[in-house]
Formats: sequence, structure tokens, C-alpha cells
Amino acid sequence: MSEDYESSTVDTDGIRDLAARTAASIAGIHAGDRTRGWVLGMVVDEGARDTRSGDWSWEAGSIYVLRADGTLVCADFRASGPTVPLVVDVVASLENPLTPMSDRHLSAMDRPNFADYEIVERDASGVRFELGRNFQVRVQRRGDALTEALMQVRGEPRSLDNVEYQRRSADMARRKRWDRPLRIIGPTALLMVLAIPVWALTPVVAYVIAFVFPGVYPTFFWAGRNREGDLYPLLAVLLPTMIVSLGVLGLVFPYRDGEEVISPAGIAGFAGGLVLLLYQAFAQTGGQFSWYWPPLFAVVAHLGLGIVRKIRDT
Repeated sequence: MSEDYESSTVDTDGIRDLAARTAASIAGIHAGDRTRGWVLGMVVDEGARDTRSGDWSWEAGSIYVLRADGTLVCADFRASGPTVPLVVDVVASLENPLTPMSDRHLSAMDRPNFADYEIVERDASGVRFELGRNFQVRVQRRGDALTEALMQVRGEPRSLDNVEYQRRSADMARRKRWDRPLRIIGPTALLMVLAIPVWALTPVVAYVIAFVFPGVYPTFFWAGRNREGDLYPLLAVLLPTMIVSLGVLGLVFPYRDGEEVISPAGIAGFAGGLVLLLYQAFAQTGGQFSWYWPPLFAVVAHLGLGIVRKIRDT
């Protein structure tokens, strides 16, 4: 590496101006098009070629591109394919989007890897080669390699459609679309299952409490001492309605993962409603409506938490 290179600085304004002028002069009908451009070069950091179980190669590094709108962009890549040496459209194979070059990237092409592929393993089925590491500066000033590449740009800009990135993004969006409903179905089904013993045992527990404390009968069994069975149809409506409401709220509002159906706020609301139910029972001021408090408070508290999170996210 020469002392001139070490002491030099990147002419960032000059390089970006050259990129804009180059794109404007040869882009033609594609001028300003962010979806087309020219590949200026690549720096391959590592790679391998393997013929042991059929031909297969891969390479990883960085690719540098001039878009037809004059913007310099780059991306890390890892491309592979069933050929030795590798024959693949790196741009279409990118797993990440092309992003604008920072000033640091303007000199990245100055130091390419001049190493050869060397044999690292050989057997009866074939040979495996791996790319060595021999990065060397072959220009006089920082940014000269990119400048030279810009001056060599010719022809119409190619499509920059990032097929692999688009596919991965579509897959991620599809998974995300189904991720929340699936996370909601599980807890909702679990609550439905747990609601069965709650539905079956709550009237029994209430009867025992009422037997010990007769004053709670008007609240627990509003129709009279011998009508405890009336709790079953009421709970059969209240419990599923509460659970379904919590699940619907989980679909509508941006709760934290794992709190879409069962949230601390919902649990606190249910507990608060239960305390109010017991208070009214022992104060002899309640009735059938008192059984609505726990599920109602749970849903309202869960709704409140959802509204708060929605406001924070906007």
C-alpha cells in the first residue's frame, strides 16, 4: 500500500457528482428510475467450490451499484448455485435491499480480494476449494476504484429487481399476517378449555359459601335458596362471551406478543370484578347483575390496555 494512498482522502462530493452526471448522460429513457442501474463491482470476502456431491459454489461479499437516478447503493450478499465456478445473478439473489452508500463505502472497492481458490479437501468423490484472503490496494488514492468503475459505465441500465429479497419479504409478510391470529387462537382455546371446570365448579363453590354465609344468597342465587342451578346458563353465556371478546381485541389492537388474549390488565380487571362481586354479596346489595362484573371488568381493562398501546404506536 503506497504512502500516497494512506495520506489521501475520499473526494466524496466529486464521486457523487460523477455518479449523478454519469447516470444522467447514459440512462436515456430510464433516467431517474430507482429500479434500474449498473453493477459497478463486487468485493468477494469468502467463498467455496465443491464437486464432491455434485457441483456447488457459494460466495459472500459486497456489491456496489449505480442506480439510474444517480444514487450509489450497495448491499452485502451471499450467493450460491449448482455450478463451479459460481454463475448467478447476484443482484437478483440478494437477501437484503440495496441501500445508499455511506462515505465509508466509497473506498470499499479499493481493496479487492486477489486470493485464489485453494484445495482444502479431496476424496474419491471430488474436491472442495475455499477462497483465501489476500486484500490489496491497487489504486493511488482513496475512492479511485469507484471513480474508474463509474467512468467505465456503458449501455442501458439493468433491472435491479431483487427477486430473493422480494420473495423473503413476501414470505415474512405472509407469516406475519398469520402469526398474530395463530398466537390468539392458542390462548383463546386454552381459556375455553379452562372455562369448563370454572363453569362446572363455580355454582358448587358459591353454594358452599352461601351455606356458610346465608346472607350472600340474594347475590349468588338471586332466585332463591333452591335455585343455584340458574348459575349454569348464566355462566355458559358470560364466560365464552368474555373469552371471545378478549380474542377479538387481540386481533384489533397491538398488544405485546403473548398478551393478545391474556394480559396483566385483563387479569387485574377480572380480579377487581370478582372483589366487587364478593363485596356486594356480603353487603347484601348485589344480584344477578353482580356476576357480570368480573368478565366485564376484564374486557374493559384489556380494551383500555389496547387503546393505550395503539396511541403509543401512532
